[in-house]
Amino acid sequence: MNTHNGKIGRLPETTRNELNQRLADGGPAAPLLQWLNALPKVQAVLADRFHAEPVNDPHGGGRLPGAAARDRGPAEFAPGAGGLRSS
Repeated sequence: MNTHNGKIGRLPETTRNELNQRLADGGPAAPLLQWLNALPKVQAVLADRFHAEPVNDPHGGGRLPGAAARDRGPAEFAPGAGGLRSS
């Protein structure tokens, strides 16, 4: 049972894993969001469940919504351990 309700949480596990790796590598927010929103699997989920609204930076702080970070687990993605940088 999928308990994630947000856009990132609804993505396939392989896509979330790739996103998590890119987050861990410290990629800047804007190119990361462009990459993510261009993926056909992401576009399909967004069209099906979110009226085709893209994943965005809702707080303008260069960070993605929390579902991807939660998937890393506390040991791998702890608060203050980095994340996205604004470009």
